[in-house]
Amino acid sequence: MEWNEFVTFFNDKYLVGEEIYNVLKDKRPENTDIIICSAQLGDTVWLAAYAEAYKAKNNCRLMYVTKTSQVSIINKYPAVDAVFDITPAEMEALELYIVRNELWNQNHIVLGNHREFILVNKDSYALSLYLEDFPDICVERKAILGLGADIEPSKMQKNKPFDEKKKEEYSNAVVLMPSANTFKGIDIDFWQRLAKHISENLHKKVYTNYNGLKTEVMIPGTSPLASSLDELQELSQYIDLFIGLRSGICDYLTACDANLAIIYSEQWTDKGNGVYEFPSNPQALGDNTIYNFAYDKEKENQLIMELGNLLKNEDVKESGDNNIDTLVVITPKDCERLLPLYPRLVANIDFGTIFFVGTDEVKSVIDGSSLDESRVSFINEDSIINFDKVHACMTKKMEKLLAGRALPRGITGWYYQQFLKMQYALKCENEYYMVWDGDTIPCHKISMFQEESGKPYLDLKHEYHPEYFETLGKILPGFGKVIERSFISEHMLINTKVMRELIEEIEKNEAIEGNSFWEKIIEAIPAEMIQDSAFSEFETYGTFVALRHSSMYKLREWHSFRQGGTFYSIDTISDRDFDWLSKDFDAISFEKGHSVREDNKNLFDNPYYQEKLTARQMLEAAQLEYKEGYKETWGDSESSAVNEHTGMYSGSDGIVIEDRLKYLSKDTYKEYEKLGDDLVSKNASQAYLCYENAHFLCDDTEAKTRLENKKKELASNNAIKVKKTAIVILSYNQLFLMQRCIESIYNNCNPNDYLLVIFDNGSKDGSAKWLSEWGENHDEAMVILNETNLGFSGGNNAACQYISDDYDVFFLNNDTRVPANALFWLRMGLYAADDIGAVGAVQNYADADQIHEVEFNDPEEYVKHGAEFNVYMKNSLEEQSKLCGFALLVRKEAWNETGGFDERFNPGYVEDDDICLHIRYLGYRTMVCHNSFIYHVGSQSFIRVENPHELFVKHRKIVIEKWGFDSTLYAGMSRNEYNFIMSLADKGYTEESHFSLVHVGSGCGNMLGHIHYLYPNADVCGVEENEAARNFAISCIPVYPSVEALPKRLEEYDVVARGLG
Repeated sequence: MEWNEFVTFFNDKYLVGEEIYNVLKDKRPENTDIIICSAQLGDTVWLAAYAEAYKAKNNCRLMYVTKTSQVSIINKYPAVDAVFDITPAEMEALELYIVRNELWNQNHIVLGNHREFILVNKDSYALSLYLEDFPDICVERKAILGLGADIEPSKMQKNKPFDEKKKEEYSNAVVLMPSANTFKGIDIDFWQRLAKHISENLHKKVYTNYNGLKTEVMIPGTSPLASSLDELQELSQYIDLFIGLRSGICDYLTACDANLAIIYSEQWTDKGNGVYEFPSNPQALGDNTIYNFAYDKEKENQLIMELGNLLKNEDVKESGDNNIDTLVVITPKDCERLLPLYPRLVANIDFGTIFFVGTDEVKSVIDGSSLDESRVSFINEDSIINFDKVHACMTKKMEKLLAGRALPRGITGWYYQQFLKMQYALKCENEYYMVWDGDTIPCHKISMFQEESGKPYLDLKHEYHPEYFETLGKILPGFGKVIERSFISEHMLINTKVMRELIEEIEKNEAIEGNSFWEKIIEAIPAEMIQDSAFSEFETYGTFVALRHSSMYKLREWHSFRQGGTFYSIDTISDRDFDWLSKDFDAISFEKGHSVREDNKNLFDNPYYQEKLTARQMLEAAQLEYKEGYKETWGDSESSAVNEHTGMYSGSDGIVIEDRLKYLSKDTYKEYEKLGDDLVSKNASQAYLCYENAHFLCDDTEAKTRLENKKKELASNNAIKVKKTAIVILSYNQLFLMQRCIESIYNNCNPNDYLLVIFDNGSKDGSAKWLSEWGENHDEAMVILNETNLGFSGGNNAACQYISDDYDVFFLNNDTRVPANALFWLRMGLYAADDIGAVGAVQNYADADQIHEVEFNDPEEYVKHGAEFNVYMKNSLEEQSKLCGFALLVRKEAWNETGGFDERFNPGYVEDDDICLHIRYLGYRTMVCHNSFIYHVGSQSFIRVENPHELFVKHRKIVIEKWGFDSTLYAGMSRNEYNFIMSLADKGYTEESHFSLVHVGSGCGNMLGHIHYLYPNADVCGVEENEAARNFAISCIPVYPSVEALPKRLEEYDVVARGLG
């Protein structure tokens, strides 16, 4: 039969298969979860075992499709609910249709291994995809093809003994595994000549194995080997090479233990993964018809010689380490930081060229170094993939979440460096290339090929990020996690052809928008997940190899000291340290932001400990104190599954961007637009703020245009006096709190309304380093690093020197989280009247003045509460004589007039009292904004201050000297005063009540101000003998110097408060 006739024959079968498939879909019983097809008796046994496990796990119904001759067998399995029987020819046609359309990834179809025709000769069948879920069905591996009629799961040997004598006997052996056709005389001549060549020229002992083998039909010149599968499994530990003719047993051994296996098949092709297929004599294709193919004796002889070379590993060795280049994708900062250790990296990766991939700044660092020029080179990252294109694609994907903000380059960079490693395959000319994380240094010389077989290694660790596999399942439908361990090991040896194949597979996925593979990966990730651990090039490539090229690599456990930077300094780690580490670790990482922790100093680099303990013992002991984060584990460790987690991508800036409407309705903007409309004729500045906030919260294009026009109209009339806000945050250690504070601002504040100014007061915990790197990627923020701690007053004053008069100043503690609309309502309060000089938020952690009494278990619950609480209130402002500085918004004119914080109050305490008194002294009012709640952890800056009481007393004296009274007594509200206010409701007073009240000893009137806020119809006044305090009394309440000066007798007041302290 000619080739075109052969193709026509199979095309006809394909159409028949399509018809059968459509019939099957119609005949599936209701709620049937899976269709199972089987062609071989052995497959029937395996698939039935799989079906039983699948049904038990998923609680579903099963329909089994099989040849008529198998029906009586399959009916014995109780797991099968329905059987659909067809003829062998129909089965071939159905399988052909399923395989060519790859339908095993759809509609829960599992396909058994069919070895009778060419066009379905794939690297892996559907069965190998589905048996992953049920490792107990298998022995050593989770992907089995087909094993023959008498091989059942119950007969598989699960623990194979190891015998040194057998190892010696079989270590120089080759096993030939022909099919039954060999013993029908079809290709016995080939096997005999191959056996002779191996024996005489390669000096190896040759065995023949065939299930049920009889010695009289053995290949001449060979010895019989193990007729039982149990014996064969045991011997596979010692034998390096199996050569077989499409044998299920050979498939099994290839996947399990054999270092190399060659499958004798219809087409002579080098699969490039340790499996070689080459031409055979005529094959039976079904329907009792023999199709003859050209038989080329010369090619066969050539093949025998090539097999000999393969056995000697000559070809494999030539394509080994020497021709492999290594890619180190790195940022300029990291390259400069790690440069002192790169000579060791070059020395320990002693093969091929090491290419540092990055911007031209990286090239400058490398060119200026002493690294061996013959071993090291540079590739500009944009020559592989242009960063700006990836950044633009990522920005577009996150457009709604960003809401006008710039996407941090660090988020794009995390994905970009992975895309570079993949894309390089399209320009690589070698068979393999290696990628190596730039912050990881090998502890010893690295070899990436197994010496015995010449096979490359895939290195494995212990961790699990489910979101990586969520993305994987989208870009490669049907793919999922296939092994317990992880392919994330800070490096990977990549087969160029396989990576190209992977990229092609992704780009063929028409269900995802985009042209290039990286566009499709970005598109596959939900926008709100972009900043999370949502993709891994290592897990994607490793899984692809496991399912498509399972025999290509040898698996190896790998150990890298990922937390190395918290134990060792780059500048001081020594040769002795590396030698000691190398006994337990293959590499050590110095991740960005890591610095040696105080409790880790003089431990791992201590010669005394190194002499007494191993690196593994010390790390395992240290990790007992870890409450979170990555832990290094060993396969024999009880904690080998500890690193199962989700979270932000490694190396990210730690800031998670979320939807600004996370706790708000998509129609929230309408409330602010309506409020703006109501305020246009009353307070144009507040109306402008409302339109601005509505625009920020709006996703409707038409509405945004309308709001923009309203803003422009107000601005054109010169009716607004609104400034933007400079948010000033002091940083002193406590990086996590700082990150969460920044995160809340980015998620909940309009980026067009503020300038973020962060002043680091000489942090020692890595905060300054993190802020420096973060600031480089955030042009919209201003990061100022100071080497020494200037205290609260000094630090804020220094930060304000960088702020122009176009900004009001919002002083915000770094131990806060800003909920939705909190800053908006503070600005609304500031611009409620021209004489308001400062406003402050309410909080969960406060004295009675600004307390908002709520309690939750989790900070995020406070943020959610804030979003629900920070809404329009008819009466939201309360005048007070002083405000808490944790979240204090000051009109810039007022700030300038004060001259800033009095630095005599450094490092802290009472400086916020002082600045508020100064603002009031200048004629401004200070107001509490009751619809601006901000979560406050509280007192974090003074947790470790020695003698805080002495500091407090000292600063109270400064206030008395400066203003004539103690603000902590006269300008605050005591808990007794707060409780008195709460008791008014118990006496029957309501917001509408009319009553009179006098407070004797009222100080500056803070208690009276709160009563006035809660009971606006009440007639309240105070008595305060201290003239200095009385001069700072709140403007809305009259305060008299004595009881005698009151407008009426004391007994005429409905309520008299005195002696409250």
